[in-house]
Amino acid sequence: MILAEQGALAEANLHATDIDDGALEKARKGIYLDRSLRDVPPKYVKKYFRQDQVMYHITDDLKKSIKFQKQNLLVDTFDTGFDLIVCRNVIIYFTEEAKHVLYQKFSKALKPGGLLFVGSTEQIFSPGQYDLEPADTFFYRKKEV
Repeated sequence: MILAEQGALAEANLHATDIDDGALEKARKGIYLDRSLRDVPPKYVKKYFRQDQVMYHITDDLKKSIKFQKQNLLVDTFDTGFDLIVCRNVIIYFTEEAKHVLYQKFSKALKPGGLLFVGSTEQIFSPGQYDLEPADTFFYRKKEV
């Protein structure tokens, strides 16, 4: 929605991944209960959703701009050159060794200056070892070459 508002959606490459087929299918459908949208600004709800009783369907224009795919974060390779990777409330479920692997993979997938956004309980204690630096709360920037 933000990219669409900025006129940048057509140029963006958005990837949504999950290891769970059910979660991916639910995301592809883009149907939300009204309570799920309580923090979405009303003008965005009006513009980007179609209401059907208590359910809201996201517009096809937004859905078609997202590539949904199954991905195992630990096993599968990542694309590269990302400006932003959002991985919230996932890393907490991994061992310390697996977290180390994930942070390395995220760093390699980001372009210099790109951002990694993690959940509030997923702080990276030594971001420098991954060529990352704190950018803001829960945001880490890939160091410039």
